[in-house]
Amino acid sequence: MGDILGLTDEEQLEVYRAVVDLVQARLEKAKSVKAQRPRVKGGVNVDQFVQMVLDKVPVAQLAELYQQVQAGEHALVSLPVFQTSPRLDQTLFGYELTDDRQRLEVLNEAQVRYLAAWALLGLYGEIPVPTDEATLAGLLPQLEKLVEETKQSIEQYLGSIVDRKLRDQLGREVRRKVRESVIFFNYQIEGG
Repeated sequence: MGDILGLTDEEQLEVYRAVVDLVQARLEKAKSVKAQRPRVKGGVNVDQFVQMVLDKVPVAQLAELYQQVQAGEHALVSLPVFQTSPRLDQTLFGYELTDDRQRLEVLNEAQVRYLAAWALLGLYGEIPVPTDEATLAGLLPQLEKLVEETKQSIEQYLGSIVDRKLRDQLGREVRRKVRESVIFFNYQIEGG
């Protein structure tokens, strides 16, 4: 540039910086435009639909209950990923939570009901379970009530979707967001 345009080293550096600034500004603009583009499936704005459902779900209460259990005496139980809503079966040695593909054996009814409630919300992996039976018995009615409210809200909105495949996709997305909201709720509040 110095030979062709007759620019000094300092002027060339200024041109270089200006080009870098323009490129960075263009990349930032491209990111913001891409981020604003809604995800649409079957004519439904997925993010807007999911947010509309989450606004009707008692996520804060569910997260508080989950965090309360984590803060107290608890054991971790590995809850598998159930493909369909799991059912509770009584076995010879206790109880079982199953969807015919995955099985989880549990010793008592309160624990299996507690785990079933979280499974219905789409939670899986290491789930904290109160070790004190009285604490578990005290939390269980509240948890089951919140899960029923959540289930009804989700079904109300998903019931308006005629296409079964789309309804299933949206249901999975809603449950994923509920799961994330419950588990990471405290981090979201603290982090802003």
